[in-house]
Amino acid sequence: MIPSTLTRPGAAPFWLAVLLTGVGTGVAAAALTRLLEMVQHIMWNGAGANLLDAAEHVGAWRHILVLLGAGIVTGAGQIILGQLSSGNGIDTTAAIWFHARRLPALRTLGSALLSVIVVGMGVSLGREGAPKQAGAVIANFFSNGAHLSDEQRRLLVACGAGAGMGAAYGVPLGGALFALEVMRGMLALRYVLPALFSSVVATAVSWIALPDAPTYLIPAYRSSISSVLWALLAGPIAGVASVGYVRLVTWADRHKPLGWRRLTAPLLGLALLGAVSIWFPQLLGNGKDISQLAFTNLVAPALLLTRSIYDARLTNEEVAARQKARELPPR
Repeated sequence: MIPSTLTRPGAAPFWLAVLLTGVGTGVAAAALTRLLEMVQHIMWNGAGANLLDAAEHVGAWRHILVLLGAGIVTGAGQIILGQLSSGNGIDTTAAIWFHARRLPALRTLGSALLSVIVVGMGVSLGREGAPKQAGAVIANFFSNGAHLSDEQRRLLVACGAGAGMGAAYGVPLGGALFALEVMRGMLALRYVLPALFSSVVATAVSWIALPDAPTYLIPAYRSSISSVLWALLAGPIAGVASVGYVRLVTWADRHKPLGWRRLTAPLLGLALLGAVSIWFPQLLGNGKDISQLAFTNLVAPALLLTRSIYDARLTNEEVAARQKARELPPR
């Protein structure tokens, strides 16, 4: 059981593990963010205030060479990581639902570092994956030290992953909700406080090294009846589109390359991305720059759709595990 107060048996080790998970995840999120910025600065010649500005101020050959390098790093990294844990990868969601005692720390941290490096090189992936994985590994480590039960371990690993998300974007409430609804799969009252506490601690710790500033600068748009009506119409459409997007990610996961194609597929795909980014640099990076442009109506809808489809082909970490979680009860 999850101890709701400090007077319950086993409460002190559990809550100490929650606190240390938050602190460790905050430090990891700050370190990984700085690593991403360093890689981006080196690979894109330090030009511009962000990746979009940098990509617009460098020559065409740098686009090709950097993304070719990212393809080589991605393919080689996957092959190397595949040799760890006897080649049996366990993602964070699957670890929470089915492998409460067997989260491969070395492979998971290696995957986190790999994603940070390739995102810094311009690959169209989110930067939240690395802090999420690091938080899960840190939570698993403290779960071992505190000798927590399987239920407590599952919750703590979910809290670590959510704390990583919250620290990466400075959104502790969002990180807590991600831990409960996405990673743990349930919104129970006894889970809320640990998830919120770890996410708040991680975000506060990350602010020591990261700027406490808004992620996006959005103008003060006026509300109107027409905008409310548009939202009522667009909401269901967006919901249906999200179903198609998730299915596209599922398809990409089922058809991900195996064998020698694990090296050639990233090489070809990212080389193509590098070529297209010469004319459309908004496709590069973790999506922050293109989202900022979208919020201020400075990017074409067709480019947003292209970016979404490309992200779906590259992002396949959690969908398969979540589908299995719906089909099978946790052990």
